[in-house]
Amino acid sequence: MAEALPPDAGIADDLRALGLDPAEVEGTELFYEGHGNRLYRVTEGAKNYVLKRFGAPGEDLEPRVYDLLQSLGVPTLPLYGSTESAMLLEDLHTSAEWRLATEQDAQAPD
Repeated sequence: MAEALPPDAGIADDLRALGLDPAEVEGTELFYEGHGNRLYRVTEGAKNYVLKRFGAPGEDLEPRVYDLLQSLGVPTLPLYGSTESAMLLEDLHTSAEWRLATEQDAQAPD
């Protein structure tokens, strides 16, 4: 069962900085923790996101890599916002446009 907001220090601040009102968030579910990162499924009304929180602000290169890939026109998951400590991404489990890659995708890229 997902909690409205977990007892994770700073998550409400990250959500606010990424444009979400923590009071409007109906659920968060921690589904991965490792390598200094935590990934949460976030539900806000009919919208679903993945919130990736980094272990220490500024230490993760992923936001800069996303910026670089997007500037080069490389398709990436939709990025709804990022800070030095978190990223808000499309949730593949509920996306109408995106899905996880399969082995066949890797063998025959378009």
